[in-house]
Amino acid sequence: MKQKGSRVELLIHKLKLEDAGDYTCDTGDRQSSAALKVKALPVLFKRELQNVEAEEDGTAALSCEVTKPDAPVTWRKGSVGLHSSDKYEMKQKGSRVELLIHKLKLEDAGDYTCDTGDRQSSAALKVKALPALFKRELQNVEAEEDGTAALSCEVTKPDAPVTWRKGSVGLHSSDKYEMKQKGSKVELLIHKLKLEDAGDYTCDTGDRQSSAALKVKGRTTVIYLFSVFYIKQLSVCLSVCLRFKRELNNQLTYRR
Repeated sequence: MKQKGSRVELLIHKLKLEDAGDYTCDTGDRQSSAALKVKALPVLFKRELQNVEAEEDGTAALSCEVTKPDAPVTWRKGSVGLHSSDKYEMKQKGSRVELLIHKLKLEDAGDYTCDTGDRQSSAALKVKALPALFKRELQNVEAEEDGTAALSCEVTKPDAPVTWRKGSVGLHSSDKYEMKQKGSKVELLIHKLKLEDAGDYTCDTGDRQSSAALKVKGRTTVIYLFSVFYIKQLSVCLSVCLRFKRELNNQLTYRR
């Protein structure tokens, strides 16, 4: 507060937005009032967001620094506003602002923006896919002709896309080949087996391959052939026995 002769002055230093309002000078006999309006300084970026690369299932951190400590900011991905959650953690300490993105998925990749209301800063997030490996490899299988063979394995990444092939020939879902996937378990069912279905089968995740051999056992006809042979022999035997009996009866004479 300054006073020089008839001049009276009030100086308000280091203005904040909350300093705005009505101020009054009171002489005891009279009062004089006036309004103070505090114009907010624009919140700029001392340090912009930088592009980030992080691994799937991990956490990505996008950070920047503003000119005004604790200035409110908003975040968005593309044109969609983000809010604090288990997925998105928004931190602010002084002039440092940070967005943490947890449990990254491939679809989290994209452009993220920090908006101060006066300025915007954007950066790209790239998410590196984790390699899909094998927790359990394919095993050799033996099955009977006309039956169904099941080749199964387990991958480290649930629902990871896989392809199947026999030798070098790619397989596709059909009445013959049934491809199943539930979580990390992958299975190929081969129906109505034929002898030519035998061979090496491969499951390919794009990162790793697992192969196993299928052996197809032909249906046995030994019992059938034996049965036919046995029936024929039995027929011959019965025929001989009956003929022998007739001849024997013809040769018999009876005496008293």
